[in-house]
Amino acid sequence: MDSYKYYKYKIKYIELKNKLTQNMIGGVLPIENARNNVSYLTSIVIDQNTTADEIHQLSLILPTNTHIVRLYIKNPTVSIGSILSLLANNNTIISALYIENNIDIDALTRALISNNTIKEFIYNGSLTTENLFKITKMLEKNKTINYFGLYNNNLNNDRLQLIINMLAVNKSIYTLKLYGNEIDNIGAQLIANMLAYNTTLTTLDLDENNIDDTGVQAIATSLTINKKIQKLYLGNLFGQIGINAIRTMLETNRTILEMSIPRHNTYINQALQRNRDIFDLYVKDKQKVKSESYSVDVADTISLQKEMYLPRELWDYILRLNLNPEQITELIKIRKQEKSGEKPRAIDNQCPCLGACSGTQSNPCVTYRNRPR
Repeated sequence: MDSYKYYKYKIKYIELKNKLTQNMIGGVLPIENARNNVSYLTSIVIDQNTTADEIHQLSLILPTNTHIVRLYIKNPTVSIGSILSLLANNNTIISALYIENNIDIDALTRALISNNTIKEFIYNGSLTTENLFKITKMLEKNKTINYFGLYNNNLNNDRLQLIINMLAVNKSIYTLKLYGNEIDNIGAQLIANMLAYNTTLTTLDLDENNIDDTGVQAIATSLTINKKIQKLYLGNLFGQIGINAIRTMLETNRTILEMSIPRHNTYINQALQRNRDIFDLYVKDKQKVKSESYSVDVADTISLQKEMYLPRELWDYILRLNLNPEQITELIKIRKQEKSGEKPRAIDNQCPCLGACSGTQSNPCVTYRNRPR
């Protein structure tokens, strides 16, 4: 992630933190605002300063509140059973739940198994292996959560395998964020094995782990098979060997749209832009994306072939011409001009295929004349 994006996200984090401080249940104002259903109060924080009486008041307010959609529970010192009961009975519109330590995991998992409003679930902090097992078993049964984050846990190989086993059953989680979990190269190989058969995940965040060149190579290899992942974050501990593995993977992978690399690399950035251009022409204008959790396999979805701007055979055409990312981007522009009825303009009378051929703009090569339409 470049420095501009880093600081942009950092500013957003600070703004969110300041906003949440104002929304903490530990004073009169947030409770009154929640009771009055004010539109700007969309997040509520329950923390160690929240009293039992305030929990009781909140449990009476949430069923009728129409604006609070995010609930943060951070180290509560009083029982929140009444709140969890509301979630279990789907008596709120809460769609995002963030947990930070010190909570009854049994009560939490029971609530989430039957809940059908929460789409985003993040747990930040230490979990025992037993409690992690309970969460993964809940996720195997829950069909609503599509964004799962587990932050700052020590995921050794056995604990990581619990999550991988869950993903073999769960078909609703599109975003998986395992930030700061000390995952090493062996763990990266386990994840790579999972990616080879997983057809659901579109976003994978492995930032702030212990994955170096060896782990990145394993994941990059699996992404020559996986055609679902669109956003990938691997941290910054790998070097040129890992970057070379990513470059090789991007020669054939057309679905990754965004990823983090330790330093600027022109080829990788061009390849990602090429993929974004292809995605825009294939999907963006045809499907309204409601959140970041979506999945469209443009290469293999037969039902989309006739509707999308680029036919499935274009992949073979592109590979046959052995084009680089800049040439593919230019080719897409030319085909877009054709679609709109404009006469495609080639560079310096070059053949519209942009490949190394003897054709010209007025007399294209056989490959271009026989291209899929």
